[in-house]
Amino acid sequence: MTINLPYSPEAEKALLGAILLDNSNLDRLLSVLNEEHFYLEAHRLLLKEMVELSRRGEFDLVILTESLKRKGLLSKVGGAQYVASLVDGVAPEQDLGPYIDVVLEDYKKRKIVEEIERIKDKIGTDLESADEVVSELEEKLLSITGEVPRGFFPIEEAGDEALEFAEAARKSTSAITGVRSGLPDLDHATTGFHKGELIIIAGRPGMGKTALGLTIALNAATKSSENPEPVPVAFFSLEMSRLQLGMRLLSIKAQVPMERIRSGTITREEMDKLIRAQEEISRLPIYVDTTPGLSTAELMARARRIKKEKNIGLILVDYLQLMRVPWAKDNRVAEVSIISSSLKELAKNLNVPVIALSQLNREPERRHALPRPRLSDLRESGTLEQDADTVLLLYRDEYYDEDPSPANKGVAEIIIAKQRSGPQGITVLVYFNERFTEFVGLAEEGKRRYREYMERVRESRFRRRRRSEP
Repeated sequence: MTINLPYSPEAEKALLGAILLDNSNLDRLLSVLNEEHFYLEAHRLLLKEMVELSRRGEFDLVILTESLKRKGLLSKVGGAQYVASLVDGVAPEQDLGPYIDVVLEDYKKRKIVEEIERIKDKIGTDLESADEVVSELEEKLLSITGEVPRGFFPIEEAGDEALEFAEAARKSTSAITGVRSGLPDLDHATTGFHKGELIIIAGRPGMGKTALGLTIALNAATKSSENPEPVPVAFFSLEMSRLQLGMRLLSIKAQVPMERIRSGTITREEMDKLIRAQEEISRLPIYVDTTPGLSTAELMARARRIKKEKNIGLILVDYLQLMRVPWAKDNRVAEVSIISSSLKELAKNLNVPVIALSQLNREPERRHALPRPRLSDLRESGTLEQDADTVLLLYRDEYYDEDPSPANKGVAEIIIAKQRSGPQGITVLVYFNERFTEFVGLAEEGKRRYREYMERVRESRFRRRRRSEP
């Protein structure tokens, strides 16, 4: 089947004519388009010549025609008569926007056809799996149909946007200006999770990263007096199945222990609580994808779709080391770097906060002091630290204590190791209810006892018996 490649000679011609009438239009056009975007060879040659002439100063119809004639290109662009016809029907104050949109749209469609034809040839060689071919095609299509960079803009636009934000924050009755986690101390320290930001929540296995992610998702999507403006949430769970995720959600909402749900030892009363909890969950704007091993291209494409369909206000990824970059699979550091930068790009392009859960390396367990994590413990790539706007490190002291004290039992530290737009080095104390796998705020008395206990542990000469390295 032959596909007729889309193009608009009229739109291309109008853009060239507008440049002839007003040379300043060339800069406007080049901020979005270049020669490659024009389909007709004559138009590509004309634009190239205009660019070269503009470097020497202003030009008009006569200068352009003479220059083409000297180079022996005049016949290739249709002759002097065609060059003169470029300005026909073009107004001196012509708005280039609609014509640029047409040319750009046609160019994207041609590139899509080109990629499809290339992939067809690649499939014929049978050198890659179907999943790898699909992942590569999605990545290419995403790059073609993605947002066009705006390029430079007046600094006043940034100032205007900042003023609008400041005015809205001033008028707000709350100091929390971003998406709420539902953990008051954390929200106070971060003012919420903000649009365009990448937030990394990292911890060693067993710290409760997934539980914290689910807690945030539920709180962000649930309307309450503390959260009057809930947001729709997209949750990418690359590790858990739909059933596992469902049981966790029910346990949190119904306050029924996970082990009782799994073992089937729940009472009739608890079953009724689960049913009511499911009714509440079904009304929440949370959309879950449990596809394992998603590539960066697949995740970004799915996130774009759900954002468009459901106006998502928060994206969570559990967890980023389980994502794939097929063409970088032999270099794990490069792969994680690509994943990290892709998630940051996703946050900016969709203008939503993206929370990615991440593993830490084994360094905390190798320390002679307390195994409290540090920013340098981020696993496999320093670009995680670089790309992230906020890094939260999760630490539960009782996990390493063979004989937990009442003072540290259930207490979790959320260490704000990095925060571009706020204070860092702060530790927020919260309570982890292991029975229901949820995080909640910690009472002031609990915070005081924990701090006093940890100070005694730090100053004592003896070593606590600790669990072996997980």
